[in-house]
Amino acid sequence: DLLIEVFNSLEETLYIIGDGAIKKSLMLKAKDNIKFFDFLDSKSVMEFVSKAKAFIHAGVEDFGIALVEAQSCGTPVIAFDQGGASETVIDGLTGILFKSQSKNEILAAIHRFKKMNFDYQKISDHANQFSEIHFQNKFQKFVESKIKELE
Repeated sequence: DLLIEVFNSLEETLYIIGDGAIKKSLMLKAKDNIKFFDFLDSKSVMEFVSKAKAFIHAGVEDFGIALVEAQSCGTPVIAFDQGGASETVIDGLTGILFKSQSKNEILAAIHRFKKMNFDYQKISDHANQFSEIHFQNKFQKFVESKIKELE
């Protein structure tokens, strides 16, 4: 609902993908610049995200896989600086972080975003450190180092 309030005051388009208990009430509050889509398969979501100017997230998640997935597409993220966002988004490099869940903070982050130029390849490269293969390699090296310590 906070993002609906923010984008109701902007002329920018906001795409909301998914379904949930409050979707109908959000649709009633939203102006015409806010477009809703039901649940989409992963490929369709990634097509939207890869073409987006930014992926915006105002919630708090432990890790925030959606934020990393957006970055893997080279898409900058605008996110609340809590939870996983604070560890997966680099402010000013892979996106913009805002400090409070308020309309004014989000608007300020969006305005800051509009003034910046992002390197989409660097954003994607940053996301690679969270990939499964990267995790497996780091885990393997950790295990091997501990085995050597015991020898």
